[in-house]
Amino acid sequence: MNGDLLWHNTLWFSAKEDARRRGRGGYDFAPLLSGMKPVVASADLAICHEEVPLAAAGGPYRNYPLFSAPPQVVKAVKATGYDVCTTASNHAVDQGFAGVRRTLDDLDQAKIAHAGTARSNAESQRSTIFTTRQGIKIGIVAATFSLNGLPMPKGKPWAVHRLSTKELLGQARRAREAGADIVLAAVHIGTEYSTKENAQQVALAKALTASPDIDLVYMHHPHVVQPWTIVNKKLGALRRREHGGSAGSQSHLRRCNWAVHLHPRAEWPIHGQQSGIHSDPGHLLPAWPTSPALSRICEIEDR
Repeated sequence: MNGDLLWHNTLWFSAKEDARRRGRGGYDFAPLLSGMKPVVASADLAICHEEVPLAAAGGPYRNYPLFSAPPQVVKAVKATGYDVCTTASNHAVDQGFAGVRRTLDDLDQAKIAHAGTARSNAESQRSTIFTTRQGIKIGIVAATFSLNGLPMPKGKPWAVHRLSTKELLGQARRAREAGADIVLAAVHIGTEYSTKENAQQVALAKALTASPDIDLVYMHHPHVVQPWTIVNKKLGALRRREHGGSAGSQSHLRRCNWAVHLHPRAEWPIHGQQSGIHSDPGHLLPAWPTSPALSRICEIEDR
């Protein structure tokens, strides 16, 4: 899992220059993420957080505060090796329901699964479950604490999963009923640029990990690294509160960001039984976004 893919205009400029250097038009975002590819592509399951909506081909493209990113980012996300992207964020409705729909359509076309937003009520109730090469079914549920004051699309209260412990537990229960062996909760929450979790994060992690339907909770939004915590003495119930932003360009923020890498060690129980599925508490891999002329995620060193 990693933090926000937050496509600021400086990243578009880099992608445009990368495309030009290769004798192409348009945008090439793959070099931006190339340093992460060896780890991402080798994972049994790689999850990104696509924080902002995508524009139609040709634009117009919009920067902060109401994002609309070039759709070419999806090709780079796929090429890097991501299997699933969560999409519930404070920017999810920056471009209204049309932006929600375009983003999911583009992810579908690239065969990237998604969780957190929906184009219909039926889709909002459908579980996102990824099956690994080993046959393990992993459910992903997602929600966001905020829409930055923007309204939910009119007549579509199901378009974005808003933060509610009850709603997240309902998602997790449906994922279990649909056959998930493991369920991960990805929540967009926290105080931006704070390396310490806030009270809302702590309370949510305790509530979610108290449920037998959720195995691990991780959070994004602050754009900086926050600590891991084991909650409720539950194997695999790790509160990874924020990965930092994997791609973004806040000029005032030059801190090291991270991806989370889980390794096979301790056994995960499934439905209270020995499963043969293993993972240790995981470790962090540094990713340093450079700026501004040619943005790059640094090569990840697996320590």
